[in-house]
Amino acid sequence: MRLVFDGLERAIEIQAGRPVVLQVENQAFFSRLIQAMATQEGRYAIEPYSVWNDESEVAPKMATLLISDVFDLPWGDRSLLGEVLKRIEKDLIDDEEARLDLEKVERLLASRLMSLSSGLSADYTFGIEWDLARNLKMLGFGVDAMPGYKLIDNLITFLSLALDSRCQKLLVFVNLKTFLTKNELKLFYEHVFYTGTHVVLFENKQDNNSYQHERKYTVDQDFLEY
Repeated sequence: MRLVFDGLERAIEIQAGRPVVLQVENQAFFSRLIQAMATQEGRYAIEPYSVWNDESEVAPKMATLLISDVFDLPWGDRSLLGEVLKRIEKDLIDDEEARLDLEKVERLLASRLMSLSSGLSADYTFGIEWDLARNLKMLGFGVDAMPGYKLIDNLITFLSLALDSRCQKLLVFVNLKTFLTKNELKLFYEHVFYTGTHVVLFENKQDNNSYQHERKYTVDQDFLEY
């Protein structure tokens, strides 16, 4: 996957499981880059850019997921949790015994609810057929992550969600290093490598430390790239 900004001489190459860091010291330019990613307008953004898979250009909305607040991870994003629900539905179709068990539970629930309406004057019925995804959402099905958990634990769980959903999007984190210790960052990178996700970190401060799996692109105050 390649991320190409008109304002940069080099394309940013992102490989699955190999986190990339774009260090931008010029604050104004950094702000424009983040704003461009947030709008997902690609070539029409304030800082024009494009996303490529091999030789095919991909619409930013289909190819990127911006995470500007690491304390508010997009757990319910359709490209993540929605895909997990689809996987569960498919597994249910393939597992006849589990499907029949759930259908029995659904009929029992419907019967009990209808019995509660027997004392009412009008006739009542259910207008929507039983649907696994809809019922999972009704029951609050989602990832076990809480605001009180350590950030690194939630980040690892988030990457696991990306793995479960078979996410092919580029996960774009903003200033993630600010909130992680060196050991936590190593752990995060190890899980990026394990899950094979496409990850890029946009950072507005230069970090001279070297980490396994990490590759850096740096743009200094004078827009010199190295």
